[in-house]
Amino acid sequence: MKEENRLRLSQCMIVKNEEDNIERALTWGRDIMCEQIVIDTGSTDRTVELAWALGAKVYYFEWNDDFAAAKNYAIEQASGDWIAFLDADEYVKAEDVGKLFSFIQQAEEQGYCGLQASLFNINYQEEVSSFIKQVRFFKSMPELRYKGMIHEQLELSDGRRFYERVLDASESVSIFHTGYIPAVMEKKQKTERNERILQKALELSPENYHIMGDLGDHYLSKDKQLAEYWYREAVRRIPRVSLAQHDRNVKTFLCLMEILYDRKDEFGLIQIYEDISSRFTGIYDADYILGKFYVTVQMDYQKGAYYLEHAFQLLEQYGNQNYSPMMIKEFLAAWEMLAACHYSNQKLAKCVSCCVGVLKMDKSRSAALELLLRAFAFEKPDSIVQFLGKLYDFKSAEDYHILCQACKNTGSSDVLQLLCNI
Repeated sequence: MKEENRLRLSQCMIVKNEEDNIERALTWGRDIMCEQIVIDTGSTDRTVELAWALGAKVYYFEWNDDFAAAKNYAIEQASGDWIAFLDADEYVKAEDVGKLFSFIQQAEEQGYCGLQASLFNINYQEEVSSFIKQVRFFKSMPELRYKGMIHEQLELSDGRRFYERVLDASESVSIFHTGYIPAVMEKKQKTERNERILQKALELSPENYHIMGDLGDHYLSKDKQLAEYWYREAVRRIPRVSLAQHDRNVKTFLCLMEILYDRKDEFGLIQIYEDISSRFTGIYDADYILGKFYVTVQMDYQKGAYYLEHAFQLLEQYGNQNYSPMMIKEFLAAWEMLAACHYSNQKLAKCVSCCVGVLKMDKSRSAALELLLRAFAFEKPDSIVQFLGKLYDFKSAEDYHILCQACKNTGSSDVLQLLCNI
């Protein structure tokens, strides 16, 4: 960090009662930071004491229900060339820390003023519940500040498009966030705080469809009727222009589709699907939700296959360029679902292709293996075993057990007999 001409990176965060997280928050990237700035907004636990002990610079900010104001105060205390702004309940994977600094240097050299990473929300089972791409690393510039009382976004004061000047490192740099675990939310009283701030923000900006979408998210887990109301209010106001393809707007449409999916409302689903398709490009979650609806609710495997295949085509074309977190999270399940559609539609070659793709990624997926065996029902047993040998190690006890169980479940007794004789 003391080498000449090396970029200086300041870590900033705003905190309140984070004694459980502050040590991890201040150690994951300590080796690449020139300073660590902690803005305390009223902690009553040992957060401040621990932050001082870890060498952070601690400042105080009187909380006013405005996240942007608190974050901008933190930025003003920073002396680095670039800023890393993560919350106390967020951290970068250890293996990504070195890559992070390299990407920031690359962004600086190529004239970018921000770096985009993947942010994964972790649930109480320590599993990824959702992910989104976000800019948490950015150049220290007087004209670049946060805007918005809650779910704040970085904006340039001169009106230029900041997010067009961001280097995408989302496939290489990952951030993990534990703050949306229900027990944590309850402990920190985040739910009541967020609702209060969102309502206040909407009073100040009554036509703001981003805030309405955030309100929909807020109510989604506890009052779907109210969540639907706010999503529909947002949809009515989202403009039909290129600026509309913002992750927040896309999420509003997709969440509304999920509500209609749960309600088994085919007509409503198609309406929103056609609307989202006419506004945005490459949103494969819309096709995935509709395809899943036809498979799991309507049991219409022709329509299910149509929409699922289209979803995979869009995924191949756009990758993770656009906001579509559901299919990425459920990727193998989606592939298995498409395989089941092909099997029901008697397109066995396509079924086999899907199953092989799944099993190459995870050979323990029993649904894919059993579909594969059923698709091979009229093949010679020795040919089936030979094919399975390309995917499984017959000498592995684990692989052998997986194969035997699948054979028993599908009634593939001839194949099982051959396996037993190997």
